[in-house]
This record gives sequence, structure tokens and C-alpha cells, in this order.
Amino acid sequence: MKKIFLIMMLMFSLTVSAEPIWIFADKSPDNKITYFYDMASIIVKGNIVSMTSMWNYEVVDPAFPEIKSTTWLMQHDCVNKKSRLLVATAFTDETATGDIFDTAKYDDSSWVTKVPNSLGYFEFTFACSFLKK
Repeated sequence: MKKIFLIMMLMFSLTVSAEPIWIFADKSPDNKITYFYDMASIIVKGNIVSMTSMWNYEVVDPAFPEIKSTTWLMQHDCVNKKSRLLVATAFTDETATGDIFDTAKYDDSSWVTKVPNSLGYFEFTFACSFLKK
């Protein structure tokens, strides 16, 4: 009976919500961007880690004042130390809420090396920490 209950609870928990749960990770050195990640989005296949992150803009870009947050679906090649962007979505409110301002999909994006001490480099090292050693 307990096994049936546990199986039913597991099935229910897997189907309840696909909404991301944003977990605070860090702030940019200038405190203009707060960085979050969605733990449920992390997928490890071989040496590649896929992960969705979200950036809240504490200071808005004057060129795009309506954008308050952006989500980034990235792949990170932890052996070759490169990353690539798959999807970027800009939102009109913080924490990836409000209206979608724009979405861009990058099916054939290039693998690039992240600049040390950047927020992108932090995301790369964070994502690669999920590889089993």
C-alpha cells in the first residue's frame, strides 16, 4: 500500500507544474544583474550540461527600457570549455514574468569560450559543477 501511495505521489509531483523555480545564484560585480537558475532544467549528457538561467536587470538598458529580465537556455561543453546559446527570451517584468518582449532561437549557434570573471563564465562553471567526477 505504501509503495502504491509513493508511486502516485511521484506521478502527481511530476505532472503538477512545469513552471521554473528560480534559485538565486549570484549578482554581477557591478550589482546591475541578479542571476538565477532553474534546477529542474539541468540536463547532463556526457560532457554537455544544458541549463536555463534567468537574469533580472536591476538597472535597465536605456535602449530597451521595457526589458526587466531575460531567460537563457544554454549548453555548456565542460571538456572543451565552450558554451552556446539555444534560446533567449526577454520579459517585461522581473523573474521572467509579464509579457514576452521577444524570443530568439539559435538552432546552429557557435560554441564560444566565456570571458573569465564574467556572469557567463560564472554560469559555465556553475553548470559544469553538475558533471559527475
